[in-house]
Amino acid sequence: MTDKISTELQKFKVFKQNFKFSQLPLEDIDGNLYCCGFPIYDDAHQLIGECEKWINIGIMIKSPLSRILSNLFPYDFEFRGFQLKSLEGFFQGIKFKNPDIQKYVFAYNGINAYYMKAASDYHWQDDGNLYWQGVPVKRDSADY
Repeated sequence: MTDKISTELQKFKVFKQNFKFSQLPLEDIDGNLYCCGFPIYDDAHQLIGECEKWINIGIMIKSPLSRILSNLFPYDFEFRGFQLKSLEGFFQGIKFKNPDIQKYVFAYNGINAYYMKAASDYHWQDDGNLYWQGVPVKRDSADY
């Protein structure tokens, strides 16, 4: 591993360790929602994708950054030898114990990947297990 990558990885680990997520509060002002003083919806009642204080992430939001940051955004990448089409394909795929089905789900992107969850009656929240190539991995474990 190069020194630059090693340094960046260490910085990310420190950031992750110290990060505290908090949802920004919403305010109702005269029947309109605001966050940090900025409106959430535009005059046509469409969600605003971003402002100088926040980003609203979603594939259906008409903002390039909002769409790219969505799990549903289609892009090809490789992870541990598997070709994936979006993060959503990965997130849905690890809900399947069978490695062949998992590989099949990895090939989907966007909303099609999201709908793959309908093909399973498994609810990972019940026992906290997701799967990597047939091996259970606890969602709240260091292995995950």
